[in-house]
Amino acid sequence: QAAANTSSSTPRIGEPWPGQGGSSAGIMRGRDSEPDYHLIVGPELGEQNWQPAMDAAAAVACDGHNDYRLPYRAEQALQFANVPELFQREWYWSCEQRAANSNFAWAQHFAGGSQNTWGKDVNAFRARAVRRIKI
Repeated sequence: QAAANTSSSTPRIGEPWPGQGGSSAGIMRGRDSEPDYHLIVGPELGEQNWQPAMDAAAAVACDGHNDYRLPYRAEQALQFANVPELFQREWYWSCEQRAANSNFAWAQHFAGGSQNTWGKDVNAFRARAVRRIKI
């Protein structure tokens, strides 16, 4: 988990956040009783299968931060709503597997806004690392 935000200057949604390794996508509600957080859209990771995308996100280090990962589905919905201009108009992997079949994972389409599950080993989609700043 990322450290609490100590900066008094939060950028506008879609703008780079100096020193935070990406651009602000807005505020997300915390999951499972965790605190709410700012979602930071980090580097584009290119097109690949799901597990290599998961590994690539976890390996990102930017602006001194190494707490990146692929986004949850809800985070992707926020990204589509708030900062679609930061994405290609294609499918992007989430970190979430399909509950009924772990051979599939969820992805977000940044042209139409839909989410769907796809074969993790047979589909190559784009990926984008994200990180959190607790509020």
